[in-house]
Amino acid sequence: MGYLMRISKGSKEALRLGNIEVIRDWGWAPEYVDAIYLMMQQNKPNDFVIATGESHSLKDFIRETFNQLGLNWEKHCEIDQKLIRPADLAVSKADPSKAKEMLSWTARKKMKDIISAMISNTITSAQ
Repeated sequence: MGYLMRISKGSKEALRLGNIEVIRDWGWAPEYVDAIYLMMQQNKPNDFVIATGESHSLKDFIRETFNQLGLNWEKHCEIDQKLIRPADLAVSKADPSKAKEMLSWTARKKMKDIISAMISNTITSAQ
């Protein structure tokens, strides 16, 4: 995030990226820790999918991040073929309904919220 903050302050460097079409479920780690705690409180071991249930492309994540910084991502990003991982999973989707049903757990932060929190944390840490 520090790299993007430099760009937002006028740096001419470009963010070099690989495949921005990959799709992921972007979750917030502190919420996942809460889910792990709830899993550990169960009387019987069980498997749960811990996720937001929403999937977005890396391109969407980048676009939203730059939007929140007031920038056009296409002016500051470059695709570098050397950064593309041939074995990378193209799409990652998750269904956290069992965690909701059995643990009463749902992710509260979604992609836009996570980006906002990351930007806010980076700004606060830099001060």
